[in-house]
Amino acid sequence: GGGINAGALAAGVGLAGAGVMAADSGGGSGAPAPETFNRADFLSGGISSSTTDIVAEGASTIVFTIGDDEQAPVAVDADGNWTLPAFSGAEADALPQGEVEVSWTSFDSDGEEVDSGTETVIIDTIPPVVAIDGPIAGDDVINAAEQDAALTVSGTTDAEDGQEVTVTVNGVEYTATAAGGAWSVEVPAADLAGLGDGDTVAVTADVADAAGNPAAQASASVDTDFSAGIAIDAIGDLNAASRLDDFEITGTSTGVEAGQTVTVTFNGTDYTGDVQGDGTWSVTVPQADMAAIGDEVSEVTASAEVSDAAGNGASASQDVAADFSEPSISIADPADGSTIGIEVQEAGELTVSGSTGNVSAGQEVTLEIRDGAGAVVLSATPAVAADGSWTHTFADISGLADETGYTISTEVEDAGLTASASADVSVDYKPIVALDDLGDDEGALILEDLDPSDSEISGTTVGIEDGQAVTVRITDADGTELLNDTATVTANAWALAVPAAVIDALEAGMDYTVTANAANAAGRDADEASETVTGYAEAPNYLIAGGADGTELSMQIFMDPRFELPGDRGVSLGEEVSFDTSVLAYLADPAPVYTAGLTGITNASSADTGQVTFGSIGFLPGTFEPSQDALVSFAMNVADAGTVAQIDVETSGGGSYTSFIGTASDDTIAANNVDSVVQGRGGDDAIDISAPGANT
Repeated sequence: GGGINAGALAAGVGLAGAGVMAADSGGGSGAPAPETFNRADFLSGGISSSTTDIVAEGASTIVFTIGDDEQAPVAVDADGNWTLPAFSGAEADALPQGEVEVSWTSFDSDGEEVDSGTETVIIDTIPPVVAIDGPIAGDDVINAAEQDAALTVSGTTDAEDGQEVTVTVNGVEYTATAAGGAWSVEVPAADLAGLGDGDTVAVTADVADAAGNPAAQASASVDTDFSAGIAIDAIGDLNAASRLDDFEITGTSTGVEAGQTVTVTFNGTDYTGDVQGDGTWSVTVPQADMAAIGDEVSEVTASAEVSDAAGNGASASQDVAADFSEPSISIADPADGSTIGIEVQEAGELTVSGSTGNVSAGQEVTLEIRDGAGAVVLSATPAVAADGSWTHTFADISGLADETGYTISTEVEDAGLTASASADVSVDYKPIVALDDLGDDEGALILEDLDPSDSEISGTTVGIEDGQAVTVRITDADGTELLNDTATVTANAWALAVPAAVIDALEAGMDYTVTANAANAAGRDADEASETVTGYAEAPNYLIAGGADGTELSMQIFMDPRFELPGDRGVSLGEEVSFDTSVLAYLADPAPVYTAGLTGITNASSADTGQVTFGSIGFLPGTFEPSQDALVSFAMNVADAGTVAQIDVETSGGGSYTSFIGTASDDTIAANNVDSVVQGRGGDDAIDISAPGANT
């Protein structure tokens, strides 16, 4: 008879035939390799006459002996076909393994042997084992850092070297080759990028041995954890009190397991604490470490670091402002050395205020006012405001005696630290008399604004009863008293009508001092109120040097363009020019020239003493242009080229002015208290126009 033919098995037994063909089936000179039968062959009942070349013609049964085990007879049909019954798993496990001699004998219906044969085959019914090494990723958790790198999945198997292991991770297949009982694959980082935080990733491994027996699938799983967070609770500004006790730093974490260690670095030193079940954490900085922080430090950095069990790290940082200055307190009002005056008595209340530094809002300030004997006259406990300020108003100041000294003392405590301050003040209820402003901001008294029939000097008082007299005086710079009269106080105000004669006597350029004196009903005098003003009248004209020929100056008097001509363009000119003959000399030749329309008269009889008068009357033509056409032109000679020339002009219509003409060198020219024309002739000149009443 024939044998269990390898070619026939290859056609019919599937995995057995496909996986373990004879080594030489192509007609080589060597003997064919033994046929291999795996577990599936026996379990499936797939060994039969149709899958082998054994046809038991003329037989009714066929008996197989596998190794030493004779199998039960198998029925043969009329065509010689037979099928070996399927083995149970236990029966398959009990089969001899490796190269096994298989013999068969066929019998006819009478039990007589018809045919027989023997063949050596390979039986392999024991499947291999495959396992996945764990924990995957070191802890069965892929963290954020591990997600960015390739993941190695490895394991073991007893399948033959060279067998292919199929590893499935998150539904994607990867292949490895068994070698020395081990295998491994790498899952690229790109394949891990799509994983979500908190996912559970399935991992399986499959392998079959050379006989085609599949191993039971190995399975495992790996979780993902890509997040951890930490925060530091807001730390208030550090102050001197912060260094008196241990200092606690607290915070929260997210995605971090209880028991994980938090490392806090504060002022360069590390401190550790554990994450609690609710995610909070805290560390304590010992008082000794707080006290060691230098006074000069203005900012301290606190940083915190933690890692979750998956290895995800998190950090946070906070800069904390620091001012370790001791608490301080000051009194701003009344200031040390100041006087509590009549205004306070009139108001009936006294406000004391100040500020603190490094003191918490709400702390009480102990405020006391003591007399010279140390007795407390007034006291209060104002609270420190959020901006550090404090204030208190005493509504009853009857305890303060006039012309008496007092000490205001304050004390404040915060976190065991105390600060104090004091101010010495005096109470002086001297009455006050004041003048309302007389001149403009520069002290000029505009004479044109004064109405001789309706002008007054007024002022105010404090602490002076109604009906008390205010004595008002006006004195000029020469000491002449123009006014000495009294006004009466009414409702803390007074006013005195100035006689027309006094108004008419005021001169442009003259300084006038106005004083006011008063006393209260008890006879206590107020300090004198005083103001000095300068009379000022706008000059209608101005004088300049229009040109020079050697020492000869061409002088011109122009109409001030600010003055409007009357409708008939009628003009009268009266200019009295005064000068120092040691500096300037009047020249009668050439004779003065008056503009068209004016009939001029020049009086030069006092020219040798420094005075010339120009007068004219007439009607100016329509072509007259004030800024270009001089009213009168005349000549003067420079007698002293090194001195600034000063020409004073009195106008008949009121209003004086002065022309200053510089030298060819460096000059300092200062305007006086009337309208002034300042004219340089060369050099580096300095000009002072600060005098009251000076309009240049």
